[in-house]
Amino acid sequence: MQRYFLGILALLLTTTGLLWLWNGTNNELENAIAAACLKVGPVLGALWLAFPQVLQLVRRFPPTLIVAIVVSSGFVIVRPKSAPFVVPVLFAILGLHYLGLLFKSTAKKR
Repeated sequence: MQRYFLGILALLLTTTGLLWLWNGTNNELENAIAAACLKVGPVLGALWLAFPQVLQLVRRFPPTLIVAIVVSSGFVIVRPKSAPFVVPVLFAILGLHYLGLLFKSTAKKR
């Protein structure tokens, strides 16, 4: 059901953005909203196409690692000059996770 909702939302955003720009409004806010719809709609459409692979990727990584990737990506987007500091730290976290040294369960196995 989630995949269908994602596809419908992508189609709805894309057509709304196209119709809004087709009418040619003079308001800058409406033009910005239409442009945002035209950018987000196709991205959601691509996510809809890759939904099984995205689910497989999300199941493979622990939630803390996904949060680390999202937060560091957002930080680099907001402050691009921080990339030389944030990107190596992110790669170190990913490398430690790949080696199995980070984000492991601390409970002892029986």
